[in-house]
Amino acid sequence: MGDSPSKTKRTPALLASGGWWSLTRHYLARVAGYKQNHPTAYRLLFYILVISSLFTLMGTALQIGFDYRKDVSLIKERMDQIQASHLHGIINSLWDMNDNQTRTLLKGILELPDVSYLEIIEEDGTPLFVMGLPVSGPSITSHIPLTHLRVNGVRTPLGELRVVATLAGVYQRLQERVLVILGAQAVKTFMVSAFILAIFHYLVTRHLNILAAYARRLNLDRLDEPLILKRSSGESAKPDELERVAQALNDMRVGLREDMALREEAESALRQSEAKYRRLIENMGAGFFLYSHGIDGIFTYVSPSITPTLGYGQEEFLSHFETYLTDNPINQGVVSHTHHSIRGRKQRPYEVEIYHKNGNVHLLEVAEVPVFDGRGEVIAVEGVARDVTASLQAERERQAREEAEEANRAKSNFLATMSHEIRTPMNGVLGMAKLLEQTELTVPQKEYVEIITKSGKALLDLLNDILDISRIEAGRLELRAVDFSPGKIITDLVELMSVPARGKGVDFTVSLEEGLPTHLRGDAGRLRQVLLNLLSNAVKFTDQGEIEIGVRRIHRDQGRVCLEFFVKDTGIGIPESELGRLFNAFTQVDGSVSRSHGGVGLGLAICERLVRAMGGDIQVSSRVGEGSLFCFSLYFQMVEPHKPMMAPMPEVKGKPLSILLVEDEPVSRMVAESLLLAEGHRVQTAENGQEALDQIEEHRFDIILLDIHMPGMDGMEVARQIRLLNDPLKATIPIIALTADLVRENVKRYLAEGIDFVESKPLDMERLNRVISGL
Repeated sequence: MGDSPSKTKRTPALLASGGWWSLTRHYLARVAGYKQNHPTAYRLLFYILVISSLFTLMGTALQIGFDYRKDVSLIKERMDQIQASHLHGIINSLWDMNDNQTRTLLKGILELPDVSYLEIIEEDGTPLFVMGLPVSGPSITSHIPLTHLRVNGVRTPLGELRVVATLAGVYQRLQERVLVILGAQAVKTFMVSAFILAIFHYLVTRHLNILAAYARRLNLDRLDEPLILKRSSGESAKPDELERVAQALNDMRVGLREDMALREEAESALRQSEAKYRRLIENMGAGFFLYSHGIDGIFTYVSPSITPTLGYGQEEFLSHFETYLTDNPINQGVVSHTHHSIRGRKQRPYEVEIYHKNGNVHLLEVAEVPVFDGRGEVIAVEGVARDVTASLQAERERQAREEAEEANRAKSNFLATMSHEIRTPMNGVLGMAKLLEQTELTVPQKEYVEIITKSGKALLDLLNDILDISRIEAGRLELRAVDFSPGKIITDLVELMSVPARGKGVDFTVSLEEGLPTHLRGDAGRLRQVLLNLLSNAVKFTDQGEIEIGVRRIHRDQGRVCLEFFVKDTGIGIPESELGRLFNAFTQVDGSVSRSHGGVGLGLAICERLVRAMGGDIQVSSRVGEGSLFCFSLYFQMVEPHKPMMAPMPEVKGKPLSILLVEDEPVSRMVAESLLLAEGHRVQTAENGQEALDQIEEHRFDIILLDIHMPGMDGMEVARQIRLLNDPLKATIPIIALTADLVRENVKRYLAEGIDFVESKPLDMERLNRVISGL
C-alpha cells in the first residue's frame, strides 16, 4: 500500500511538468490499476465509502432538521416577544393618532433578525402602515390583533398587525452548516477508509496474491513444493482462515500425488479388464459392441464390431457419449442412467436411441457397470450394447396402431356421452317450451317462447357442429338436398340473431340482390349452419357499428345458379399474420380473444369444411380495428316456382295407442308424457329398466319408447330382455329408442340389439308420428 521512494520523488516532477492535472491523472491511473489488481480490496473500499456516506448523509439530515426546527422556534419566540414588548406601545400610539411614534415602533420591529415585512391593517381591510419588502419565498407570518382597552373596560378593535419573517436567512445558515458538516465527515470517511484498506491489504490481500501465485505455479512437476505464507510473528502466533486455506492447498497437493499413484494402478487394472471383455465381445459377432468411457463421459474404447453395427471406426467413435444421442425423450433417461453409473450405482439394462454414421436412427439395448479403483472410487464405466432396432420398431408400430384405435374409440365414446348429456336437458327445455306454446299466451309471451325454441335449436346446432367436425374428419358427412329460398334463410337468421345484436347496440343490414332466385334445391340445413356460424362470430366480435349479410348471383348455367353469400362486420378485425390459421379447428387468432369473447374455435373450421364439401370455397379479408368480410360461392339447382318449398309432412294421426314410456330423467319423462297425451295416446311410464320389464309382464302395449342411457339396466339390455320373452306378442312389441347419442356406430349397435327405430332427443312429435305410422 505504501509508495516506494522512487514513486514519492515522482510527485514534484509531475507538478513541475504538468501541474495538478498531470498529478491527478497519475493518481487516477494508480487507482485504476489497484482496482484491477486488487478487486476485493477495491470493493471493500467502495462499500465502506458508500455506507459511510449514507450514514453521513443521514446524520447530516437529522442535524439539519434539528437546527431548522430550532431556528424556526427562535423566530416564533421572537414573534411572541414582539407582541409582549411592542404591542402596547403600538396600540397607544394608534389610539392617540401619533403616527411618528407608530413608525418608530414599527422600525424597531423591522430591525429584528429575519423580520422582513410588516403592516397594520384597519378593520375594513385598508392598509394603514406598510414597512419593509414583501417576502416571495418561504416565510412565517404572525397575525396580531390590535385592540384598545378603555378605562371603563370597553375594548375597541383598531385592526391587525401582520409581521412577516423570511426563512431565507435560516436556509443560508443551514446551507453553511451542511457544507461544514459534509466536508468534515468526508475527510473523516476517507481517512478511516484508507486506514481500513491498508490494514486489509496487510492482513489479507497480500497473502491472497501469494495463494494465487502458488496455485498458478502448481502442476504435476511441482507436487513436492509446499506452500508457505510469509506471516509476521503476531500473525503466525494465531492460525487464521488464510493458514487453513494454505493448509488445504497443501493437503490437495498431497492428495493429487496419491491419486496419481492410485490412478496408475486403476488404469493398469482397467486395461486388463478391457482386454478380457474385448476378446469376449469380438467373438459375439455383428450387432454387439463393447465400450468403456471415463467419468467425464468420453469413450476410451469401443470394440471393432462398432463398424458393422453403427458404421463408425474405432478411433472415430471416441468422443462424448451425448454426441450420438437423438432428440428422443427416452435419451433423457439415458443421461440419468449414465450419471448414476459414474456415481457407482448399478443400473438395469435400458434403451438408447443414437445416430448411425449414415444418419439413420438406431435403437440399442445397453447394459453397463461402473469400474472401481482400489479405494472404491469410480474410474470408468464399461458396457455392452446390442442393436435392437428392427424388433423394437415392429413392436412400436403395433403399439402405435393399438393406441390410435383406442384414441378413436375414446373420441367416439366422448362424443356420444357429450351428445347425450347436452341433448337430455335440451329435451326438457324444448319440450317445456312446446308445452308452453300450447297454452293461452299473450303476443309477447308467444314471441318469448319462439325465441326460447329457436335458441334451444341453435344450441343443438352447436352440438351438431362438434359432431359434424368428427364426421367431416372421418369422411362420413352426408349432404341432403331439399327445396328452399335463400332469402327466407337469411331473414330467419337475422331474426334469430337480432336479439343478441340489439343488446350490444349493433344494427343488421340485409342485402338481397334484385331478381335473386327464390326456388332452389340444395342442402339448406348446411347452408343455414354456415351462415349462422358466420353471423354468430360477427355478433360476438362486433361491439359497435353494423353487420351486413347478403347474397348476390354470380352466374347462371344449365339450370344451375352460382350464388355468393357474404357476412360483413365492423368488429375487432383479424391480423393479417393470423389469417392463414383462421380455419383450423379449435383455433382462435389470439388467446386473449378466447378469454374476452368465448368460443372453442370450431365455427369457422366447420364453415370451411362444409363449404368445401358443398363444392365451394370460403374467403376472408380483414383489417384490425375495422372489421372482417367473409364470403363464399355455391352452386344450387333451380326448381320451378310453383313447386312446394320444403312442404311439411302431412299430420299423421291414427287411433290412440297404448304406449310405455321408459325414461329415468324426470323432466324428459314429463315432457314426453305430456306430448304423447296431447296426441290422444294412453301413456304409462317407467323410471328404470326393471320397472319397465315388470309393467310389460302385467300389461300389453302397442309401442315402447325406450331411453338408452339409464342407470343400472340400460336401454339395450331392456330391449334384449324384451326380445327373449316367451309371449310372442310381447316379444315383438315395436321399440323406438330415445337417445341423444346419434353416433353412427352406436346407432347400428342399438338396431342390432332388436330396437326397431332410433329417434333423437329432443322429442319431435311430427317426426315421431311419422315413425309410428311406418311401424
